[in-house]
Amino acid sequence: MRAPQSQSLADSSVDQRADPAATEHPLPPSSGHLIVVLDDQARIVSFNQAFSRFVGKKPEAIRDADFSALVVPKEEREAFEGELRTAIEGLEGGARVHTWRANAGGLRRVQWWLSCLDSGPGTRRGFAVTAIDLSSNHQAWDRLAETEARLQSILDTAVDGICTIDEKGIIESLNLAIEQIFGYRSGELIGRNLNILMPEPYQGEHDSYISNYLATGDKKIIGVGREVEGKRKDGSIFPLDIAVSEFRVAGKRRFMGLMRDISERKRAEQEARRRLDELAHASRLSALGEMATGIAHEVNQPLAAIVSYAQACLNLLNSENADTAVLKDALTQITAQGRRAGEIVHHLRQLVRKDQAARSDLDLNECVRSVLSLFAGEIKSSGVALSLELAHGIPRLRADRVQVEQVLLNLIRNALDVMENQTDGSRHLFISTRLAGDKGVELCVRDTGTGLEGEDPERLFETFYTTKPSGLGVGLSISRSIISSHGGRLWARENRNRGLSVHFILPGRPSDEK
Repeated sequence: MRAPQSQSLADSSVDQRADPAATEHPLPPSSGHLIVVLDDQARIVSFNQAFSRFVGKKPEAIRDADFSALVVPKEEREAFEGELRTAIEGLEGGARVHTWRANAGGLRRVQWWLSCLDSGPGTRRGFAVTAIDLSSNHQAWDRLAETEARLQSILDTAVDGICTIDEKGIIESLNLAIEQIFGYRSGELIGRNLNILMPEPYQGEHDSYISNYLATGDKKIIGVGREVEGKRKDGSIFPLDIAVSEFRVAGKRRFMGLMRDISERKRAEQEARRRLDELAHASRLSALGEMATGIAHEVNQPLAAIVSYAQACLNLLNSENADTAVLKDALTQITAQGRRAGEIVHHLRQLVRKDQAARSDLDLNECVRSVLSLFAGEIKSSGVALSLELAHGIPRLRADRVQVEQVLLNLIRNALDVMENQTDGSRHLFISTRLAGDKGVELCVRDTGTGLEGEDPERLFETFYTTKPSGLGVGLSISRSIISSHGGRLWARENRNRGLSVHFILPGRPSDEK
């Protein structure tokens, strides 16, 4: 700041009297200029009312007083007098800052300048000291600095990374978590485009996202949390949860990003899926073990038919009048029964295998028929009546076939088990499918067993809860997890008359895949 010119002294209301009420009623220091005229010995010749109010003394106590002794604390006086003397001798007009003693004994930070008062060519009649009280400004800045420090401390202790960018995507501020997540120091990021933290193709598309939003107002990520990929300084790519909000400062639009490294969560989810697959595999083996007798019977049927038709062929060939039409029909039956046995074995291998989950186009009705083929012998020998009501035209699913068939296997297995020792009333198994809403498919497996007998239906889905003497108690729990992972819902309820109904709903294949 430049020093005020000496001619402004004429307009500064210099007062030889000062304010007589200054001592009796001390006023706060003026926000205007404090002006004091000094002689060659640095004694006060005159002063304005602002200075009188600042020191809070009577005029007679100010006039002729030693300037430095009046306003400067004792411990700083020597340094101040040295600078004042230098200013007087050299007439340096630069601004200086010192602590001055104000009314009521308070200390204030003051910025001051020294200028010469001329009385004619080559003559000098004194010096003018012009000062501004900076303390109120300093206090405001101190409070602001304290607030900023407190806010930065809060931001730096946050687990989530926080950064702000301008309309061009340039990083303006960030917290410590951003440095820890991405491996950069703050100085390496501030002033650079946010896309430095993104892999391709997001890095090249980021600026267009912002410009598109500014031009159209179409929000793709602002105000909506989503999972993206981040790129560390070392080039490694990792999963990231991000939420972006918009705010304005001084009329200018800014964006704040809240980021969280979810690598550990993703690893935990993958481990949970792996464990679920392990448990599901064990559950399938257990269920197939219980079905071993029925499956053996089911496989033996086509094998017995093959042997029977083959023997008939041999008998015809050994006779003198072999009928080729009969031989052809017998060989056709052998082929069909062989294929049937092969399909049963192939389906068993599918259920027993331990492959990575893979979703594909799926017809739920076809899955029901396929799983029922494994129970055909058991259902027939046990005397259970089977009713199928499979709706036509239901949507196809995008699902893992083995997992969905495992759910069907569990539900049918449970229904047959609960009716196994039933002696009163008919034993009936109903399986139905129907359209659920616009795009979903609902399946129901209903039995006429003993029902829940007062139990809460939700208990059936608790891990290790079972009503079977040798059961694991994981079948329905795994089934619910599988249906939930496909975006569906599985539940149970007691029938009005007797028995239990278990339902699940799965969403149809997304429209963009049709």
